[in-house]
Amino acid sequence: MRASVLAGERLEIPENTPFGFRPLIQKCWAQEPNDRPDSSDLIKLIEGIKTEDTSPVTDIDTDKTKQNTHSGNVQSNADATATGNILKSEINANTNRISVDEANTEEKKAVPPIKTFFPTLYMPSGTDRIMCWQPNATADTIVAGGNGHGTTASQLYEPLGLHLGSSSNNLYIGYYGAHNIVRWPLGVTNWTLIAGGITGTCGSTSAMLCYPTTVTIDSMGNLYVADTNNQRMQLFLADSTNGTTIAMTNFPSGVALDGQLNLYVTEQYNHRVLKFTRL
Repeated sequence: MRASVLAGERLEIPENTPFGFRPLIQKCWAQEPNDRPDSSDLIKLIEGIKTEDTSPVTDIDTDKTKQNTHSGNVQSNADATATGNILKSEINANTNRISVDEANTEEKKAVPPIKTFFPTLYMPSGTDRIMCWQPNATADTIVAGGNGHGTTASQLYEPLGLHLGSSSNNLYIGYYGAHNIVRWPLGVTNWTLIAGGITGTCGSTSAMLCYPTTVTIDSMGNLYVADTNNQRMQLFLADSTNGTTIAMTNFPSGVALDGQLNLYVTEQYNHRVLKFTRL
C-alpha cells in the first residue's frame, strides 16, 4: 500500500461525491507535498463550496430584475474590455434561440442558436473516455480514450469539458483530472497538449491550470478555459502556451461565446451566469 501511494496511485473518488468536494480531495491527495493545500488553502476551498453570493441577483421565478454587475477585462487579438452581468434566459422552442434579460436592464437580446454537435453527439462518459452517438445508432462508440484513466497521450482522466472545432474534426477536451486542455483529432488514437502542464500537476502560473472544466474556441483559434479551482477565466491566444486571466470568478464551471465574442460564464456555487461584453 505504501509503495503504491509513493508511486502516485490513489483510490478512486466515489462517483456520488459532490462535485465541489472532488478537487478538494484530489488536492489533499497530491503526490508532491508542495501541491497539497495548507490550512489557509483548505479554508478558502471549503468557503468556496459552502458560501453563496448574497448580493442582489436575478429572480428567475418572477419578472423582477435586480442590478448586479461584475467587472473584468476580456482580451482577444485586439484589446477589449468587459462588464459582466447576471443573466436571465429563456429558450424559444420555435426558433431555438435564447432571449436574455440582462440584470441591469429590461432589454431583451438574442444570442445565436444553441450550438450542438448534431447530427452526431459527443459526450464524456465515466472517467476515461469520450463517446459518440451517430444518428439512428443503437449503440455508442469510443472516439477518445477508453484505455483506462491516466495521463499518457492515449488516456483520459476525468474529461469534463468538450468542444468540437467548427472547421475541423478536432475535439478540445477539458482534462479535469490532469489539469490541462488537450486536442484529440477524430480518428486518431492520442491527444496533443495545447494548454496546461504535461505532467498532470495543478498550478496557478500563466502556463498552468487547476481542475479546468470547460473550454471553447473563437473563430481565430483562441482558447477560453474555465480554470475552476484557480477561480479565473484564462485566454490562450492561438498557438500560445501562456494564458492571460481575463476574468476572476467564483469557481467557473461553464463557458460560451456568442457571435460578437461576448463571454458567458457560469458560476457553480453562486448559481448564476455572467456575461462579459467585448467592447
